[in-house]
Amino acid sequence: PLAYQECMKMFGYKLICDGSHLLSFSTIRDMNEDYEYPYHIEKQLLNNLAIGNMEACTTILEEFFSLFKDSNTRVSDAEIISSVYRLKESILKNLNHLLSVTRSIECFDISNARTLDEIKASLGRFIEDICFKAIQRDNDEKRKLYNTVISYIDKHFMQPDISLDKIAEMLNLNRNYISKIVKEITGYNFTDYVNGKRIALAKKLLRERGKTINDIAAEVGFNYSYYFIRIFKSFEGITPGQYREKMS
Repeated sequence: PLAYQECMKMFGYKLICDGSHLLSFSTIRDMNEDYEYPYHIEKQLLNNLAIGNMEACTTILEEFFSLFKDSNTRVSDAEIISSVYRLKESILKNLNHLLSVTRSIECFDISNARTLDEIKASLGRFIEDICFKAIQRDNDEKRKLYNTVISYIDKHFMQPDISLDKIAEMLNLNRNYISKIVKEITGYNFTDYVNGKRIALAKKLLRERGKTINDIAAEVGFNYSYYFIRIFKSFEGITPGQYREKMS
């Protein structure tokens, strides 16, 4: 009767056999600690999922499953399944903005899993899909933000008072971040990009005889004509007047 009871009890611990068909009851009997759900691991995983850090998520997932293989911790199949589903539900609750088109949600099923590796693989696919969505969302938001910044500059470069501080205030962004965006998109720093836009427009206006150098300087965003002439020469190698003569 005692052997029978031990055998029946072992049916609740098949997963920690890790694929083996043999498990000694002493393995369960000698475990001293009861399993507790790892909230700290859950929090770490959620934080890294939110930013799409797949490498960190993989490491955290390994740590999560290592708890089930601890030789001192008694954890039944029911507790393992419950923990995995609890982790999944927490992800769904906290990151639902990433899951609208995540197919792995419907496909996630570990009810018939025979080993921990099968469960880990299923959960791993679920997490990988969410990481991809997080990265995709960040890229979309970044692209939208970059377009907003460059579009604002392209529309307002003729204003004499355009500056990183003004754009930062208008778009509620850090001025250094805006400077970084301009550099990444255009290859130029903010001042050079703005002046480049101004000089390109000035060259177009210089082909028209009806406007003076002073008029053109003011129209493209320079408060002083002498500064316009200096910037123009630094870009083109000649003065605006010489450029006009050359074009005529």
